[in-house]
Amino acid sequence: MQGLAGTLVRLRAAYAQDRDQGNVNRTLKGAVYAAFAPLRGTVDDDAPQGLFARAVEFAFYRQSRANDGVAHVTAANRERCLVTLLAAHGNAFQLAVHVYVGLMEGITPEELADLVFLAGIYAGIARMTESLDTANATLEVLTRVAADESRPPGFAVVLGALRERFQPRPLTPPASGS
Repeated sequence: MQGLAGTLVRLRAAYAQDRDQGNVNRTLKGAVYAAFAPLRGTVDDDAPQGLFARAVEFAFYRQSRANDGVAHVTAANRERCLVTLLAAHGNAFQLAVHVYVGLMEGITPEELADLVFLAGIYAGIARMTESLDTANATLEVLTRVAADESRPPGFAVVLGALRERFQPRPLTPPASGS
C-alpha cells in the first residue's frame, strides 16, 4: 500500500461495491432509524422515525436520481455541507463518518481540512482544533482498516472501526463500598 493514496484507492473500491449493492443506503437508513428509535421504541417504516429515514434516504442517498427532473445536491456537495456543519457542531463520531464518506465521494483530504478551517472561523479555535484532530484520527483509522488484508474494507467494517474509535464509552459506576 502506498500511503494515503493507496489507502483511498482500496477504500473507494470497497465503498463503490457496497454502494452498488445497496449496502451503504441500508446501513445509513439503519443508523437514522436507530437514532430515532428511543423516541418511539420502534423502527417501523410507518412510525415518524421510519418516515423521516425514508425521506432522508429518498432526498439524499438513493441510487438513481439522475434525469428525474429534480435538482439535487450531489453526494460530494452533500458531504461538504455535512463536514462543515459537523465540524462546527462538535460530534466526533458523526464528523468521522462524514469525513470518510466525503473521501469516498472524491473530496480530497486537503479540501476537508479547508472545510474544517471554515467552520472554525465561525465556531471558534477550540472547535476547529477538535475537528482537525477528529479528521486526522479518522485518516489513521482508515489507513489501519485498509491495511488489514484479512477482510475487505467495506462500509460496515469502516463504520465499526470509526464507532470503536469515536463513540463515547459508557461510564461504569464504582463498585459498592468503594
